[in-house]
Amino acid sequence: MTGESGIEPVELWMDGWLLRPPQPVDTADALAMLTDPDVRHWNPVPSVADAGTAGEWLTRGADWRGGDHASFSIVEAASGRFAGNVSLHRIDREQANASIGYRVAAWARGPR
Repeated sequence: MTGESGIEPVELWMDGWLLRPPQPVDTADALAMLTDPDVRHWNPVPSVADAGTAGEWLTRGADWRGGDHASFSIVEAASGRFAGNVSLHRIDREQANASIGYRVAAWARGPR
């Protein structure tokens, strides 16, 4: 833990994938994912229209200091390519629960 309310960033490796806090290197692929019609249909998407706003979205996701969320970029370990994101949000430490949501980039969906 960071301080009393923040969450210490972590990385998780599993079966060829890395979950890590969002980074600026994810910007171009995050923009493509957040403007994908299928992602926009099924997931709340912030007002992301260009690389600047995609970068701001990533920066907000990487800031876990408030303790109310932990957002991860999903990265293909072999290529380092951003494949989506997963977020624990509405973290309630008193009740020991949270909500979870995810988005997957078009290139990473389905059989490969």
